[in-house]
Amino acid sequence: MLATQTENGSNCSKVDRTPLPPVVNLYEVWASVGATLHLWRQRYRDRRELARWTEPDLHDIGVSRSDIARELEKPFWWPTDGSRAGTGLRGFEV
Repeated sequence: MLATQTENGSNCSKVDRTPLPPVVNLYEVWASVGATLHLWRQRYRDRRELARWTEPDLHDIGVSRSDIARELEKPFWWPTDGSRAGTGLRGFEV
């Protein structure tokens, strides 16, 4: 609150209406960071696991060795199907 003096010498108060900055919930920020790191680690592990699968295993799920090679070229922070949803290769979570 600001106090000002009027023309007749009396004091009056003005309310400072400056908007406050938004409140940041640090718990939510850290939870989001943790979830992102977990997702990245899971993608890394899943892609490495797929690299160890045999040809018959890949054939069973309808994935070729070249599909797996393409997945392995991606950095861990890239989603497997190009979307932000994190769904996997042809519907499989990778």
